[in-house]
Amino acid sequence: MAVATPLLVIAFAMSGIRQAIAVGIIFHLIARWHNYRTITRMLIVLLASAFHFSAIFMMIFVALGSNAAHVVRIGGAVIIALFIVALVAFSPSSVEAYSRLYLVEGGKLAAPGAIVQIAPLAFAAVIYFANRDAWTRANGDNSLNRGMAWAAIIAVPAILVSSVGAYRFALYLWPMAMTVYGGVPGTVENGVGRLFYRVCLVAAAFALLLGWLLLANNSYAWIPYQSWLNQPGDVLLWRWHYR
Repeated sequence: MAVATPLLVIAFAMSGIRQAIAVGIIFHLIARWHNYRTITRMLIVLLASAFHFSAIFMMIFVALGSNAAHVVRIGGAVIIALFIVALVAFSPSSVEAYSRLYLVEGGKLAAPGAIVQIAPLAFAAVIYFANRDAWTRANGDNSLNRGMAWAAIIAVPAILVSSVGAYRFALYLWPMAMTVYGGVPGTVENGVGRLFYRVCLVAAAFALLLGWLLLANNSYAWIPYQSWLNQPGDVLLWRWHYR
C-alpha cells in the first residue's frame, strides 16, 4: 500500500479515470495469471483496451506466456511490440489525447513527470535482478515478473522516444514493483535490517507523495488535489449552503 499510494493511487488513479479502470482490470489478470488460459488472458486484455487502448501493451506478455512454440511466442511478442512502437511514433494521440490545457498551440505531446513515474519501477527491476538468487529462495519466481522487470528497465530510455507512451505503458508494470518492494524483507535475515528497510521505504513513499502534490507542474489545477483539508476557511463546502 505504501509503494502504490503516491504515484499509482494519488497521481494517476485519481485523475486518469479511463486508464485507471483498464489498469484495474489488468491487475486482476496479473493476480490470477496462472489460473487463466491464453485465450482468457487475451479476452481480458481486450476488455481493458476497451477502456484505454494502452492496455494492448499487455498482449506482449500474453504472447510470451502462451503455450505455443518458442519461436511463435517470441515472434508474436515482437510483432505486438513493433505495432505499439509504430503507433506511438506515428499516431501518439491514439494512445493519449491530452487536453489543450496541457498543450501550447502546435506543441508536442509530452509528460514531464514520466521519469518520476518510471524511476521507481526501474529501481525495483534493478533490485530484482541484482538480488535474483536470494529473491527466488525467499519469494519464488515467475516469468511474468521477470518480463515486467525487463520492460521497466526498457521504459527508461523509451522516455526519449515518447514520454507519454512510456509513462502510459509503464503504469501496467506496477504489480511487479509492488511485489519486489514488498518481498525484499524476505531476503533480509537480520530483523534490524528488515525494520530499517521498511522505515526507509515508507519514508521514500511519503517523500514521493509530497513531491508530487506540491511540486508537480500542474498540481495547482488538478481537482483531486483540492481536498477539503486545504480549502480556505471562507469556502462553502456543503450543498445546502447554495440553496
